[in-house]
Amino acid sequence: MQPRPISEDPESRGSGKLMGKVALITGGDSGIGKAAAIAFAKEGADIAIAYLWERSDSEETRRRIEQLRRRCLLIECDQGHKELIDYSSTKGAIVSFTRSLALSLVGKGIRVNSVAPGPVWTPLIPSSFSAEDVSVFGLESPMKRAAQPYELAGAYVYLACSDSSYVTGECIHVDGGEMVTT
Repeated sequence: MQPRPISEDPESRGSGKLMGKVALITGGDSGIGKAAAIAFAKEGADIAIAYLWERSDSEETRRRIEQLRRRCLLIECDQGHKELIDYSSTKGAIVSFTRSLALSLVGKGIRVNSVAPGPVWTPLIPSSFSAEDVSVFGLESPMKRAAQPYELAGAYVYLACSDSSYVTGECIHVDGGEMVTT
């Protein structure tokens, strides 16, 4: 995949916001999940990555997390073959699901939030779209480009740490300036 997605912010040093925590990250072998896994590790969390079939990508992510002196467990999952229409439908339902689940769990001290990314340069893009669509991917966003995966990682860290202790039922839109009404 050229260019390769940028999964790590070289400026981010971490400050221990997730020290002593363990995070299960689905899709942590690449794209946004990989960026979140690395950012969580920089903040002190140990990581478990659930991935489908990309063992070499998962190993690459594990090596980086271990370089950050954090533990990383890889869990291969079989989720079958996903269709993009299912993916799009699921994304559309996430905001309602997040809000409903948040209301049902807030009494137990459990916060539920989500992140809604706009166009992000991940391995899903060139494997799912035509070369023509890939060549213009993200150009319709107000920023005129797709995000790199690491540009979303801070939103996940924020929602996972105590900085967001009074936040539940929210969906953070990291989408390059698209105006949404959720």
